[in-house]
Amino acid sequence: MRRGQSGRPVISREVRDLILKMCLLPDPFNRDLSQQIDLAAGKVPSCTLQLDERCLLVLHHIEYPWPMLKSGTTGKVILTGTISPEGTVLDVQVAAADASPPTGKDALAEAAAGNLRMWRFREW
Repeated sequence: MRRGQSGRPVISREVRDLILKMCLLPDPFNRDLSQQIDLAAGKVPSCTLQLDERCLLVLHHIEYPWPMLKSGTTGKVILTGTISPEGTVLDVQVAAADASPPTGKDALAEAAAGNLRMWRFREW
């Protein structure tokens, strides 16, 4: 199979058009034409980040609070939480926070906690 610069398989225009026609045209006789096509998988993707044997699936870029960014506030926040069986992060708490200047500590801690709440791990 031919592959493009990204390494993804490349199909011809004729095959693509045929696939589109097959997907878009309804059956005039209203028959159930559902099909299952099993495709071979090269290899199972590996987990790039694990925590307590749970693979991290979703990690959002942290939004640094604009006022803190504008004022040059920096700091460190340590958080605790629990990974639910469904993979969400629950009971997020700020264990410690430090900022310079100190007036930005609460905003920095809340931004970090809000970000951690959006993480998603593989279900049990």
